[in-house]
Amino acid sequence: MRSPLRFCSLAALVAFGLCACSAPPPQQNPGPSTAREGALSQTELLRRARLAEVVIVGSVEKRFDEAEGTRYRVRVTDLLSRSQTAADQTQHPHENDTQIEVTDQLFVPQGQELVIGGLEPFVNYVFVLVPGYAPNRWLNLVDPSQYPFPGARELSEELRGVHDPAPRTSREDK
Repeated sequence: MRSPLRFCSLAALVAFGLCACSAPPPQQNPGPSTAREGALSQTELLRRARLAEVVIVGSVEKRFDEAEGTRYRVRVTDLLSRSQTAADQTQHPHENDTQIEVTDQLFVPQGQELVIGGLEPFVNYVFVLVPGYAPNRWLNLVDPSQYPFPGARELSEELRGVHDPAPRTSREDK
């Protein structure tokens, strides 16, 4: 006759062996991948600012999480620069103290699908924008989460007037 203690010991060893040999539990899907762009060089940042319709400082007022992505309601606090065509935009207002909608999409011509980093409510950021397809919706050319205030104050002054015509040199004046 076998002892119950011996039987329990054998059962415990078998159970332990089965646990050690079993595959790890499946990982849960973390959701859609969100690729982000790295830090830009100063030259690339200025190039994109010149391509943009408007360069603003804006305060994030509200975040909207939707099936097609995240969008933010932003109040324009300082219009740093705008292109000549932006002045004629009636579908996309951008004057100081107006509210605009900014998507989380980062518009890059290489066809990559990139999104901006998360933006915090009531924080000012530098936005480099082009008009979106819907009225009052804007797309990012630069990730504003990389340029929050007060750290971006110097950058904002550098981008102020980036669309202004280049000053003429004395050689061109003659």
